[in-house]
Amino acid sequence: MKSLKKISSWIVKDKVIVIFFFVSFLPILYAVVKIVLKTHFGTEDFGINLRKTIDFDWLAYYGSIIGSYLIVYTLKNENTKYREEKRDSVRPILNVGLNYEQMGSKDKHKHTSNCLKIDSEQGKKQGKKQGKKQGKKQGKKQGKKQGKNYICQYNYIKINKEDAQDEESIAILIKIRNIGLGHALIDKIEYIEKNGSGGNHKLKAEERFMIDKKTSNNLLLKFDSRIEDIEKIKIFFIDILENKYVYDLKLEGINDKMNFVNIEGKKLHLFSLTKAYFESYFPEIVEKDS
Repeated sequence: MKSLKKISSWIVKDKVIVIFFFVSFLPILYAVVKIVLKTHFGTEDFGINLRKTIDFDWLAYYGSIIGSYLIVYTLKNENTKYREEKRDSVRPILNVGLNYEQMGSKDKHKHTSNCLKIDSEQGKKQGKKQGKKQGKKQGKKQGKKQGKNYICQYNYIKINKEDAQDEESIAILIKIRNIGLGHALIDKIEYIEKNGSGGNHKLKAEERFMIDKKTSNNLLLKFDSRIEDIEKIKIFFIDILENKYVYDLKLEGINDKMNFVNIEGKKLHLFSLTKAYFESYFPEIVEKDS
């Protein structure tokens, strides 16, 4: 079934080659017809003078076929080159950042009220220690100030595992920068575990968001798996010409449960990343859905 699908896809994609192949096959078909007619019917043309109609200079015929094919092949190559140059002129190129302090601000009042607060268990412990030394009220103020950042521009995406069985959820917070020449519309997030399983989330129309060129977005990605078990995360996106791309994101770090956020009324721990990088500088081109 797959082979038939590949053949049909090749025929649709390379119609010109198929047409030239068929036209080039006509002389062979003619010779076969002559042999069949002569063998089974004792004639070569059924009395319609087929010989005078069809017999001509086959060398000239194939010469014109080859010449036409070279012209079409050249035009096709030029068209492919033009489309690639046009695609490259708007291709997004993404990279990853991990520094929480560069993602937001320590003062949420400078922004809107819809901010994500990053709390630190270590900061709270230090605040309690200082509270014992400086007094209860002063200690609470110090505890609130220490180990805390506010992310006021972020996109929250939950990637559900296909066979999740009450596994503890954990998240990563990364900054995605678009350093390319065109805008990137985030379309889908998928992850693959080392054992081959995983999960994905195809963004709905109202969930999709654009990372404009020369700008960045903060992504809060929630998983139903241990980050240590994830082999790679695939980030799919679309450019303004509707070309589809994918990056393979690799992660390294420890689950020390030092940082967390409160979102949707629940405490969600952040995986402490030491490294997060795309396997290649340029994104891989994905074929359009059929």
